[in-house]
Amino acid sequence: WGDASWEHVHVAGKKKEALLLQLSPAKTASMIGWSSALSFRETVEFTASWYKQYYVGDKDMMQLSLGQIDAYVKKAAARSLPWAGGSV
Repeated sequence: WGDASWEHVHVAGKKKEALLLQLSPAKTASMIGWSSALSFRETVEFTASWYKQYYVGDKDMMQLSLGQIDAYVKKAAARSLPWAGGSV
């Protein structure tokens, strides 16, 4: 967990789930003003932190989850995302 690293390898073409779901980030952004609240790195950090605590078992997972939701909303507001109410 501490010394882990990853390498993102781009594969040309659509991913399997993209073919099934027919998601369009550009359409979502234009229709409802959606954009990511977290960078890729932040997303991985949130996810890894949650799973690490889950498997270590020394934290109240409800509190951890609520804390991550709160941090997510604060980041979204700080990035002036419309659904988060703008800047804090």
